[in-house]
Amino acid sequence: MVMVRPTPQSVDAYLASLDAPHRELMSAILDFALAEFPGTTTTIAWKKPHVKLGSDYVLGLEALTHHLFFHPFSEKIITDFAPRLTDYKTGKRSLQIPLGWELDTELLRDILSARIAEVS
Repeated sequence: MVMVRPTPQSVDAYLASLDAPHRELMSAILDFALAEFPGTTTTIAWKKPHVKLGSDYVLGLEALTHHLFFHPFSEKIITDFAPRLTDYKTGKRSLQIPLGWELDTELLRDILSARIAEVS
């Protein structure tokens, strides 16, 4: 039987449902994005937290067993940043951030800047 997860009512509710390692890492990434990029907001879409600029999605995050799913919605960004992502497992438009990851603000800033440039 497949268990259907209810849609969280807010980003805070999603974060509250996580264990400490997932919550702390996801909170740090979301807080960084909001502080670094004025005009961005957070929302729940597809049952997980996202960062938006206006109506455009900039970043999606999801807590999985041993990592966070980091989704900048762009195959081009993953391709362009590939030389800097060799320590990460990547997908076509996403990467996995391991729990315990020390926040790489330079990488986050660059990826988010590139995504914002795509949607602006």
